[in-house]
Amino acid sequence: MEAPEGVGLRLLLDEMYAPAVARQLRQREHDAVAVGERPDLRGLPDRTLFAAAAVERRALVTENARDFMILASELVETSAHFGLVLTSAKRFPRHEAGTGALVRALESLLRAHPRETALRDAVIWL
Repeated sequence: MEAPEGVGLRLLLDEMYAPAVARQLRQREHDAVAVGERPDLRGLPDRTLFAAAAVERRALVTENARDFMILASELVETSAHFGLVLTSAKRFPRHEAGTGALVRALESLLRAHPRETALRDAVIWL
């Protein structure tokens, strides 16, 4: 099912990201939420978190490539997901400068993929 016109790519940022990243993206008018902002998502097993992202029609942003690559390949065979965006702490360190770089990279991704379904079943590295 195709998303209605005007619905953009939506992100769910895994626990390793500061809620400030999601807030900065929202200030730039993007639909992004961090697990750290959502008590209902904190501490969930990876499989459950990925499923929650799919239910909310959000691409999941994470550094946990090892576990989520396996889950993404399993989900393609059984159901759909709305994208997996992988990053690294080396490229986007968890300090103020790294946060700014991550926000800019995610904003570029959001602008380049304006449709909610743009990353459906896709895995990309930033």
